[in-house]
Amino acid sequence: MEKSRLLRAIVIPLLIGAVATALVAWYIQSEEKRLSPSDMIPVVVASRPVPAKTILTSDVLSVKGVPRAYAPPNTLTKIEDAVGRVTTVALSEGEPLMAARVVQKEKAVGLSYYIPQGMRAVTMSVNEIIGNAAFPEPGDSVDVLGTFNLAGQDKTMTVLERLPILAVVRDTEAKGLQQRELKGYSSLTLAVTPQQAATLVWAEERGRLRLLLRPKDSTDYVGHIEANFQTLFGVQKPPK
Repeated sequence: MEKSRLLRAIVIPLLIGAVATALVAWYIQSEEKRLSPSDMIPVVVASRPVPAKTILTSDVLSVKGVPRAYAPPNTLTKIEDAVGRVTTVALSEGEPLMAARVVQKEKAVGLSYYIPQGMRAVTMSVNEIIGNAAFPEPGDSVDVLGTFNLAGQDKTMTVLERLPILAVVRDTEAKGLQQRELKGYSSLTLAVTPQQAATLVWAEERGRLRLLLRPKDSTDYVGHIEANFQTLFGVQKPPK
């Protein structure tokens, strides 16, 4: 009795599903053989499972000929048109790549797409003085100076150089429904190495930081520089 119930509940539906799948595959294959090349169109498909929010590369894509009648609408037909785009949903192996399921990298939601490989994003609080008024923008780069009290003496020195700005958050103040007045920066997000991140966080906790806006496309390194009472006035500051 139990075996009979098991056959009806599990085995028989599985057999029916397998037969149906085989018939569909046989029908598609026979249709492909019957159709002329003009009835087939190239379709870009995922050559293996692809997670959502993945930047597509050529090694996860392939082109497959599909009967025109069965091709989903707005499907990409060239691998070069898909490479560099970002998936908005997960793709299964063999799934056609529809334009609605990928976006250009520039339109992808999330800062993580703009962080260079090997780098990290770190955010620091700034104001108009620390952050050079309202001039730095994403794509610019800055140097970081820090003022610290070392052995009872205040010193200003280079902390880091050539840090790219990834994002800027500004404070705004509403004036009516339409007009908004820029008050200044509240934070900057910088691209740093893990070691630079540790250095920047420590320096921000232990001292007072200022950012120096670099000229566009500048590549020079100044190296360690330092200013204190002695370098400014030429005499040793007396201990307190």
